[in-house]
Amino acid sequence: MIVDIHGNTPLHFAAMASYSNRQKGKDAIRALVSAKKKLAKCENYSGKTAQDLIVEPAEEFYKSSKEMLENSRSDAVRSKIQEAVALTEEVTKFARLHLNPSK
Repeated sequence: MIVDIHGNTPLHFAAMASYSNRQKGKDAIRALVSAKKKLAKCENYSGKTAQDLIVEPAEEFYKSSKEMLENSRSDAVRSKIQEAVALTEEVTKFARLHLNPSK
């Protein structure tokens, strides 16, 4: 089961993190990795589907990350954002394939 962080899943928490701060970027990536490891056990959480918990927040993050990449001048921050985007894409793909195969 995914751990609840003040009403948000770790993936949603990661998507809301500020990437202007290196440590927050690292924390967000750790949250994404943790979410990926726990996804196989989470088909339904508080009446919500994997689509609600994982795919939709990941898509929101993906859209906002493009803007963050365009506005970032730091190569280190850009690298962390790109790493988080890659993990987000992987988590989303996993969720779509394994958690809700009928949708």
